[in-house]
Amino acid sequence: IHALSLYFVFYNFCRIHKTLTVGPAMAAGVTDRLWSFDNVLAKIDAAKVTAKRGPYRPCTLPPNPTLSPSRLALPSPKGP
Repeated sequence: IHALSLYFVFYNFCRIHKTLTVGPAMAAGVTDRLWSFDNVLAKIDAAKVTAKRGPYRPCTLPPNPTLSPSRLALPSPKGP
């Protein structure tokens, strides 16, 4: 997923589109210049969250009656 996100950023902010003669982000008015990939990496580094994550709490779900072992049992090959 991260690689795909980096590709989208590169396509929109770092690359000149052939038919637009500017980058798509410039054509949309999001930015006024082409970015280098160093600019992208600087934005990523500046946005890193340094807060410590909280403790892990396991999720407790109520039992699902439709998934009980008796309902999931396979029929006997010899018949009932």
